[in-house]
Amino acid sequence: MIIGLTGPAQSGKSTAAQYLVEKYEFKELSLSEHVLDPILKKRGIEILK
Repeated sequence: MIIGLTGPAQSGKSTAAQYLVEKYEFKELSLSEHVLDPILKKRGIEILK
């Protein structure tokens, strides 16, 4: 099963993801960490977090 959590900054996405990890042993993946950051690095664009 794949569940995607979306929403604006500070809307509780990380809290909801952590609940799923702790309660149901889901795996958490970050779109920016695994997809966007490598693309930006390859293009030489600074990553601001």
